[in-house]
This record gives sequence, structure tokens and C-alpha cells, in this order.
Amino acid sequence: MAKVGKPTKYLKKYDKLIYKVMCDGGNISTFCGDIVVHYDTFINWCKAFPSFKIAYEQGKEVGKIKMYKKVYDAAFDPKANPVNNTMVSLYLYNVYGIRSEASHNKEQEDNNNNKVDLNISVIKD
Repeated sequence: MAKVGKPTKYLKKYDKLIYKVMCDGGNISTFCGDIVVHYDTFINWCKAFPSFKIAYEQGKEVGKIKMYKKVYDAAFDPKANPVNNTMVSLYLYNVYGIRSEASHNKEQEDNNNNKVDLNISVIKD
């Protein structure tokens, strides 16, 4: 019995493209939009083409490392005074899963302007 459905639009060159998109901070939607395929097609390709899935996963990891570096650089910019507490909090949460007390404790919110005191200190050597 023959397979039913449309033939795949997958091309081997998409392995390199998904890797590049993910390394550059893109996401699945960016990739799908670039080549005009549906999200479900992307998922099917990950299941059907191991090299495509590996390229996606590796690109995602490289992109994550690049983003962590950008956030770290912004958080601990030596020219910034004071240190950017929001970026420090973002970095700590995304890299280490550490949340500031303020993200847990809604009582610390200033009702007048919805700002949160993060109470993060950085000790520089």
C-alpha cells in the first residue's frame, strides 16, 4: 500500500538553515516563516529526519549560550553604575533557575508605579 499524503518539502539544506536560525537567536516560528511551512511540518521533520532534529537542538543550545553571554554582559557591564538588577535577575533565573525574592513576593511591589525592588547586590573584586 502506498503512502498517503503530500510529498515532503524537506530539503537537506534545511539542516544548516535551522542551525543558523537558532544560533542567531531565532526560533521555530522564524524558521517556519522563512521557508513558509507550518509548525506541524517542523515537528514532523524533527521526527522523520534525525539530522534535522540534531541541527535544531545543537543550534538551540548555541543560541542559548550566545543569549546568556549577551545578558551576562548587559547585567555586569563595568560601565553601568549601578549594576542593572533586572538583567542580573534575568541571567540568574535563565542560567541557574535562581529567582529573586521580588519575583516570589508580590508584597514588595510599589502600588504607585508597579516597580519591584529586586534587592540584588554584586560584589566586585
